Amino acid sequence: MNSFTKENKQKAKNGYNQIAWLYDPVAKFFFMNRINKSQTALIPCLSDFTSCLILGGGSGYFLQKLLTHTKNGHITYVDLSDNMIDRTRRRIQKYLPEALVRITFVCASIADIKNEPYDLIVCNYFLDVFSEDEVNDILDRFYTTLLASNGYIYITDFAIPESDWLLRKISLLILRMLYFIFRIMTFIRSNQLPDFNKLFQKNNFVSLHSRKFLGGMMVSSIYKKRHPLIY
Repeated sequence: MNSFTKENKQKAKNGYNQIAWLYDPVAKFFFMNRINKSQTALIPCLSDFTSCLILGGGSGYFLQKLLTHTKNGHITYVDLSDNMIDRTRRRIQKYLPEALVRITFVCASIADIKNEPYDLIVCNYFLDVFSEDEVNDILDRFYTTLLASNGYIYITDFAIPESDWLLRKISLLILRMLYFIFRIMTFIRSNQLPDFNKLFQKNNFVSLHSRKFLGGMMVSSIYKKRHPLIY
């Protein structure tokens, strides 16, 4: 799991608070709004749930769309930045005030979350701030404690296209730039994008739906547990 010290976690929180005002403009205009489009692409594949955990939810764009699509279920909305949570709360208050009763806002890191099962876990542009070993630990925790037996994981994140040489080079250059900026601003230690699909398979998850954007530079997927066969 993320091994931030208390001091480093506070530095990361301060960094995310400082860039909170940039989140929506960057998501909207960077990559021609593909960040927003990619993270909501598979919402139509979801049905109502009893409990949902959203990790690193940002300023609430995905939450607003999810609340519009689903009419039932409680959502625990977790973000390390209290500025992000404040922006999210104001967004929902403006557009869907009646849905606020469905949400619990939690300002914390994933390491601070209680171990209880959720029907749906959402990780949109969240896991990329962790190292491959940390993502492996997080997915193990999802499988063993945080995801219900028949639950789903909804993940959207950057990817490195394998089939197109030029897109691969462009992706690597952009990711190198983004990691450099975020390491300065938010104190993250990662500098390389994990292979999420490989890690999900390693931790006994199977992909149900997947959609690529910008030639595979962004990928949205829904996973469920691959249960062991019982003889």
